[in-house]
Amino acid sequence: MWHIGANVVRVWEAQQCVQTTLPDGRTVVAAPQRTPEYLETAITHGYGWHPDPAWAMCREHDAIHILAAAAMDLPTSRTLSDVAGGIALEHVGAHSVPEHQWLEEARVMDLARYLNTGDDATSLHGGAIFELSWEIDLPTFRERALRLLRTR
Repeated sequence: MWHIGANVVRVWEAQQCVQTTLPDGRTVVAAPQRTPEYLETAITHGYGWHPDPAWAMCREHDAIHILAAAAMDLPTSRTLSDVAGGIALEHVGAHSVPEHQWLEEARVMDLARYLNTGDDATSLHGGAIFELSWEIDLPTFRERALRLLRTR
């Protein structure tokens, strides 16, 4: 279990499930998708080091949303708050998802790659990590995130 500000992320390794509880008590539940595309995304974003890259990416993904928000002095992730309220791709469709979700998701995916590779010069998502570097100290973010997410 990870406490990030007033957010709590619970990881159930055996069930491969993650539950994030936001400060207002709403929750978001995630599990890895077992598709070739999801696996390719996990590997492309540096999770090939793990025996189950899809699970490794899923395990950390929502926590990275929360960590990025905390690094910008926000109480929680706007995207996870939207998802908890039913405003998500699977609920409203691609054309109705707020723009901030696309940007936050791009940043989180770039941050995941950065955590795994240390490469802060290459964005796979339209320069999202470059834009994020204006708002947070990337090396400090990486150090804190790796300590939290990968220390048992």
